[in-house]
Amino acid sequence: MNAVDTDASRRTTGLLISATNLAEVVLAADRGVDIVDIKDPHRGALGAADPQLWRAAAEALPPHARLSAALGEATEAASAAQVPARFAFAKAGPAGSATVDRLTHHWHRIRDQLPPPVQQVAVAYADHEAADCAPPEAILAAAARRGLRWFLIDTFVKDGRSTLDHLDVARLENLARSARQADIRWVLAGSLRLDEAERWATLRPHFVGLRGDVCERSRTGTLVADRVERWKQYLARLE
Repeated sequence: MNAVDTDASRRTTGLLISATNLAEVVLAADRGVDIVDIKDPHRGALGAADPQLWRAAAEALPPHARLSAALGEATEAASAAQVPARFAFAKAGPAGSATVDRLTHHWHRIRDQLPPPVQQVAVAYADHEAADCAPPEAILAAAARRGLRWFLIDTFVKDGRSTLDHLDVARLENLARSARQADIRWVLAGSLRLDEAERWATLRPHFVGLRGDVCERSRTGTLVADRVERWKQYLARLE
């Protein structure tokens, strides 16, 4: 399956859910989540899970289920070579890569370690100053130059503020326009909440990425099936 071709015809915003253990991976897949992302939220915004969980997820889910691995920050991302070829995506955060040149150096290193079928996702942080990295516009432009086809906006500091608390809608609209002009699929993440969805709904991201708002209490809590279902129902109405 070519993920880019498949999503090019998508009319509604898809759903990416981050899972922290095999039970959550299976729950998300059973609920029809478009992309099941695997991370360890105790290790940061894009904390890498144990590669053993990656392997277990690859074996447990049917071939059509798309899996994504969080690798931590690109300055480290030590486990990239252990991502199963069965995975569709892998992503590392830009924190600590103060310039685009430093970040692209890390992208190159990670790409060399990933199995060829795994697509590399460029990540930007809305609160980029706190993360000591380039702003989202610069990272998106670098992704386009390198031929990366996926771009995700997240928040580095998990303090309850969302991406929209750091980037206004006009700026996000410009990013969305630039991504589409470059034929890049973009994912809006970063402490999004369903009760504030009207703030970003008109942006029509290709996917929204969630963790905290589909969990019990917080992003380190347990994934809740009913909350996943509520998000699915909401997104299905965005046409």
